Amino acid sequence: MKKKIILFGLLGTIAYGYEDLGFLSPELEKGVSGVSVSSNYRVINSDKSIADPIKDVYRIIKNNNEIMFDSLLTDTFDNNYLFNFDVGYVKSESLESPNISLAFATSLNEESRVGIGFNYNDFEGKYSSLKSKADGYQVDLFYQKQGFEQNITTILYVGSLDEKINKTNEKIDNTYWGVHARYEYLEESYNELFKGYRVDIEGKQLQKKSKGQKNTNDSIKASLKGIIKKEIEIVDNQKITFEIISGYEREFMEKRVYENIMNDDFRDSLALETKVSYKFEEIVTVYISVEGKKSLNTSNTETIANIGLKYNF
Repeated sequence: MKKKIILFGLLGTIAYGYEDLGFLSPELEKGVSGVSVSSNYRVINSDKSIADPIKDVYRIIKNNNEIMFDSLLTDTFDNNYLFNFDVGYVKSESLESPNISLAFATSLNEESRVGIGFNYNDFEGKYSSLKSKADGYQVDLFYQKQGFEQNITTILYVGSLDEKINKTNEKIDNTYWGVHARYEYLEESYNELFKGYRVDIEGKQLQKKSKGQKNTNDSIKASLKGIIKKEIEIVDNQKITFEIISGYEREFMEKRVYENIMNDDFRDSLALETKVSYKFEEIVTVYISVEGKKSLNTSNTETIANIGLKYNF
């Protein structure tokens, strides 16, 4: 509880600093002040995949990073500063986790930003007859550069997830760090129809300590995906966007990603994501997306459904 109070105190202090320094000045045009709040709900369904606590830690990391990527990708660079506060929830067959994310950034020039992010996860896991609860924290340092038709984002992160097993009172300390880089190229081909591609490379290490023993898990993952995006203006200042992202993902450390207990059941996989969003001026964005993954090594599949809302002040 004390940690939560400190976190909310930090959020309030930064928000007050933003208002006190005039970032929320009424002189700024609405929607481009650099200050935004957002919310998202993500559901993961992977029935054939084995439920594993390490896999759920990886899901928490991915969820935290995707929130950051989404926040930066929609940044218009209309202001020298960026402040985003996000409240979300991620759920799977073995995981439930409300989360709070905060991002603060400043511009280096007209095309690039550097900043820091904070994440809190209230983790609850269910594995056979055992249940675990945990508080998770992640700190990010990120760099973003937007050029003509391209976007480069790099996130350096470090975090911890301290679990406690209900029946046995066993404590498990999870500590992790990593780097995730994303390059996206998107060009307009015809009448607000865009096409391009996205490259992701992520390396991370997770150390798990329990009963005096320490296990180390390593992961290096890469993906290459094509993008098709169509924007349709329905009335003045209101747009609906349809987006398809599809491609190949590869885990290069499949024998070390789960403590040498098992190989990654999604070592090689194909992914397809469809996303529909509605945008009113630069102020409100509502979106829904569904992503499907098919393992090329096993019969396993995974579906991720996500719905979200963002409001720019």
